[in-house]
Amino acid sequence: MVADNCRLSCQLDTLVLLTNRSAKLIRKCCKSGNYGYHFSLSGNPFGLPAQRSRRLTESSPTGLSSNTRLAQLRQHVRQAPATLCPMLKTDDMKFKTTYTLLTILSLFSLTSCGQTSVIIPKEFVETVPPKAGSDEWYPLNYSQNEFGVNIVDGKLEIKKVDEINECELNISNGKLIGVNRGEWGGTLTFVPTDTTKSKVEIKRGNIKFIFTFKDKIYFIEGLAHMGYSGGAIFELDTTDNKFTYSKLVDFDDAPEAFTIYQDKFLIATHERFYVVKDLKKELIFQDTFWSSLYPNSIAVLDDKNVFIGMRSGIVKLDLTTKTLKFYKNDK
Repeated sequence: MVADNCRLSCQLDTLVLLTNRSAKLIRKCCKSGNYGYHFSLSGNPFGLPAQRSRRLTESSPTGLSSNTRLAQLRQHVRQAPATLCPMLKTDDMKFKTTYTLLTILSLFSLTSCGQTSVIIPKEFVETVPPKAGSDEWYPLNYSQNEFGVNIVDGKLEIKKVDEINECELNISNGKLIGVNRGEWGGTLTFVPTDTTKSKVEIKRGNIKFIFTFKDKIYFIEGLAHMGYSGGAIFELDTTDNKFTYSKLVDFDDAPEAFTIYQDKFLIATHERFYVVKDLKKELIFQDTFWSSLYPNSIAVLDDKNVFIGMRSGIVKLDLTTKTLKFYKNDK
């Protein structure tokens, strides 16, 4: 399609950012017959409109600052001739031009759309987190509204939820049931599929979660009552239909909400937040305002968008910057 001895001056003037982290370049050609491209290496690369150029420099993908990304982009362009509009007389030149354009397009695709867009429902209003025990905090604690979070089709979903005091996990020959009754205790019990066999009480304690991870069975225990707050992660061994357990990770604050993300356990405790990787815990937040607001669920889009559902609202965590935002619901 490239004709020798004819020329076209094409200006790259529109960049459309797509939410699926790809970029589409819209080219406006003033004449037909030549497919060369001209790029400006000025402070506004590619001759983009000022507003769109500013957006490029202000938004930054995960792991790269805007200045770093822009520097990389300019470096890619400098490796090609400043003006790519000479007569295209050889197949080699055609290949080089195409390769250069594809390189630039790939760079935009990988870097321009690194941020995830999250819609917070308007009834959840960003509010300065109150200090636990303050006058602003007490109405949150007294509220009857508990909000749970979930990710559905890549979008944040928030719903009112009720307190759950039981969890379960199906295994090959029956079911594990965990019960948590707060200060009145709880149990971990095995209920066999064969109804002629008896139930087996494995452990007494406040069982919050039972789950499998890398072909092993784990459960999490936790209690916050009066002056005590604590819990632990246990591994359960069911070899030969015998039940034994071992404590792996101790917490000096009661686990309340839990999820698994990229081979890591994310745990919101009574007033802290931990990341557990390879059974080693890292404290990310401590002495948070959500003490006695009872986190109930964790939903993750990426490291910058970790959401916790709790009484009176939701919290958004950014694990890369270790910052949080509170979105209160007064209704």
